[in-house]
Amino acid sequence: MKYDLLLKNTMILNPDGNITEGQYLAIKDRRIARITSDVVPDSMAAQVLDCTGKLTMPGMVDGHTHTSQQLLRGRLADEYPMIWTRFLVPFESTLHSDDVYYSALLYCIQAIKAGITGFAESGGRFMERTIQAAVETGMRAAVARSMMDSGREITPQMLETKEEALDRNDALYETYQGAGDGRIQVYYGMRQVMTCTPAFMESIAEHANARHTGIHAHLCEHRNEVSFCLQNYKLRPVELMEKVGMLGPRLITAHNVALSEHDITLLSKCAYRLHAAERKIDVKVRNIGQQKCYNDLRNRRRSLAWHKQRASRLKNFALVSARKRAAGRNYSGFGFRTASSVRNAAVRNITRFAGGTRSSAALVDARPPSPQEPLCTARICR
Repeated sequence: MKYDLLLKNTMILNPDGNITEGQYLAIKDRRIARITSDVVPDSMAAQVLDCTGKLTMPGMVDGHTHTSQQLLRGRLADEYPMIWTRFLVPFESTLHSDDVYYSALLYCIQAIKAGITGFAESGGRFMERTIQAAVETGMRAAVARSMMDSGREITPQMLETKEEALDRNDALYETYQGAGDGRIQVYYGMRQVMTCTPAFMESIAEHANARHTGIHAHLCEHRNEVSFCLQNYKLRPVELMEKVGMLGPRLITAHNVALSEHDITLLSKCAYRLHAAERKIDVKVRNIGQQKCYNDLRNRRRSLAWHKQRASRLKNFALVSARKRAAGRNYSGFGFRTASSVRNAAVRNITRFAGGTRSSAALVDARPPSPQEPLCTARICR
């Protein structure tokens, strides 16, 4: 058999977090055809990469991002809360189609360099351009439109009627679902409960469920959101989402800072969630798999600077597991080994290296970097 790509003499990160050295990984038709410790001749592949000192690992997933905000990175770090109403949403409202495309392209390039091969886009304007950037760079993505039908502080350009928003998200789904050879999934976006009426939220859930696709929403990002729901609906945000039928196995919620014990219980009934939290997270929602992988890499004498960079990209993500460990689920690796969590991240079969799997692999330099080299470089291998 003639392979398309051969990674020779590489280290492989296994699902249990252990690393196997001196491996040959062959790819054919974008699928892993063979993993072996036996020497595979260069003549058996159209392209050969000498991966000495490099780690081949499952591509990581950015579980919540706004690709159209990349040009603002680092500009708002010292601002006080509620920046989304004062800066982020107004900034998004000024973007044109090309702005969104180049911002998404920048995000994709930076993500690939960090070993991220899939992302969940929470939404913005001109999401067809974000999809274009993802397809061109070879990434996997779950892309939602940002939909809002209310909110006194929201700029007019970002507000839509319920009918307008749903029609546009329906059209995005019909046009781009499965694009990029199946790498693209189109979700429905619910920006957050302060900017979406309950009737609108219910319709979002109905449209997403009818198409068997997901919903991406911000949830309990700050106490004002909880207070708003209690004053207007006599319910906490999670309780409101349950009432309108939005909780389910295809829901991604981000931030989840102001969760109560009851909120966590409700979320735990709905398969798996990827959560991005900006502050202290309850121990119940911590990702229990990342530290093992970090420890193994640390034992291989990676520099402290490398760990700080990698941790800064991943520390905000935690996996809420809906089923108890007693159910027999395996939460090892980076927290994406179950079918549900992979589905929510829009990246099927990326975290298991085996013959025949269609996996996105990140090739990471595992040697201590020199002063002349970047701290971390990676590439997608297909």
